[in-house]
Amino acid sequence: MIQPAFFPTLPPEVEDMDIESLCSALESIRRPLVQAIFADLYRNPFWEDRYGETGIVHISRDLDQHLDYLLTAVRLRSPEYLTEYFRWVRHSIILRGMCTRHLEQVLESLASHTGAMLPLETSQALSVFLDAARASLSYNHFACRSLSPTIDFIATQVAAHIYPDEAQAARRELCRRDILIHLSYLMDAVEKANPEIFFGYLEWLRAFDRKYGISTRKLVLTFSEMHRQIVQHLGEETAQPFTHILTHLPVLNGKPAAAQSNGGYRSE
Repeated sequence: MIQPAFFPTLPPEVEDMDIESLCSALESIRRPLVQAIFADLYRNPFWEDRYGETGIVHISRDLDQHLDYLLTAVRLRSPEYLTEYFRWVRHSIILRGMCTRHLEQVLESLASHTGAMLPLETSQALSVFLDAARASLSYNHFACRSLSPTIDFIATQVAAHIYPDEAQAARRELCRRDILIHLSYLMDAVEKANPEIFFGYLEWLRAFDRKYGISTRKLVLTFSEMHRQIVQHLGEETAQPFTHILTHLPVLNGKPAAAQSNGGYRSE
């Protein structure tokens, strides 16, 4: 899958660091680090609801694998090695019913916890590799590249539209985080030229929201406002790949989306 001999050496700003000491420091916190990242992810009921007991085992293994590749990249002095790995992982997780934002959250949590658990100099050295991994998750499609810088603002605006009262601030913040996930699935669908990525997620989401007392009407309002905000910020022509999907949402009309693999975490 990955050919490390093709990659250049570590950037000059960290080329003199003690590689083995860095790897030893990272290995020494492996277990608490994996547990902390796992706990961050599982604060969102998405994971347990969508992947069940089987997911608990496999997601922990995935996190261990990410650390294995990070350690290999450090030993090779090659951030590009980690870049290629996360490009491959991104494709893999989308097939499992996840989205790019989920992988970004893993990297954010990894950076946060290594920063807290390791000395500053060590965590700064690791940041070179983690920054490279995050950069690998950039989109290639022109519409996705146009939308990416605006997603935080759009999520904030949509959440404020759905929950305008100050008394609803906590719910508004949860809504904002959810909308970032919605937008990620939408961009993944455009990037892969496969609307079923979004439709399959939406089919699960409707059942999930119903379980937690969120009406389909609320979901329709959310996606309607997302549509409006995307057009407002990108213009109709650039927004067209997104609006084409958002105006053809079969699951909101009571029609099931085509079957989509949710990645083999389920045992059924």
